[in-house]
Amino acid sequence: MTRVEFSELCKMIQAAYPRDVFIEQKEQYDLWWNMLNGCSFEFAKLAVKNYILDSRYLPNISDIMTRYDAVKADALQKKMNLKEIFCFTRDLYPQAFRGSDSETIYWTLIKSKTYGECLSKAESIKKWSADYVRRMEKSGSDNWMSLEECMTEAVNERG
Repeated sequence: MTRVEFSELCKMIQAAYPRDVFIEQKEQYDLWWNMLNGCSFEFAKLAVKNYILDSRYLPNISDIMTRYDAVKADALQKKMNLKEIFCFTRDLYPQAFRGSDSETIYWTLIKSKTYGECLSKAESIKKWSADYVRRMEKSGSDNWMSLEECMTEAVNERG
């Protein structure tokens, strides 16, 4: 996390608790910065957001780090679930991966709008992917959809 990102977190906390002063002295700022600067900004921002939604009181470092660990663990679980879908699709549908780094495609998929839907519809995505590959191989077409297009199509499939 950068200092600019850290300042954004501080502003979020101060805005959520306008009656209290979050950080009054440079020493406090430095302490918070030293404790959080090794954290991922995205996870830290989610941790702060979750804390704000649950508590009427200003957080301490431990409050944020506890939330941070929970957010990170949840993300890891979701990553593992999506990794299963990803690996299945990659193995079934290698045409989507031509000329691309698998990790790049994987992280693109995680950040896509359909990420949550992909997790909740894993089985239907696997079935749709298998059907799509069969249709494309049968037709002999070389005009395959991108992986993200496939995921979007599979998630939106009514069936």
